[in-house]
Amino acid sequence: MQPAPASITLNEVFAELYDDLNRAYWAASSLAAKDQIKGVLEIVADAITTIDATDLSTKNAAYASLGTEVASVNKQLQKLQADINGLISDIKTATAVVSDITQAVSLAAKMFP
Repeated sequence: MQPAPASITLNEVFAELYDDLNRAYWAASSLAAKDQIKGVLEIVADAITTIDATDLSTKNAAYASLGTEVASVNKQLQKLQADINGLISDIKTATAVVSDITQAVSLAAKMFP
């Protein structure tokens, strides 16, 4: 994971998470682990699409809807964060995923209190 610049965006956080989840998928130790990671990869990809389509500078209905979607994604991320060490044996990748999840949840909490 790259050091976080002061003005990192939600899109950048989720894109980094997506990349590390993709690495985690390939490092997964079983088909069940791959399936769990793949499910999270899909919801993160959907969230990135929504983030790209939403004007984050206006706090309108689309912004509120994005906040709801991100909250849902964060629940899945927190579950994966708790499970990741049992899913993959590559410590560097597991650490990167945990760090990315922490950053995504933290930034989302600031943006969508």
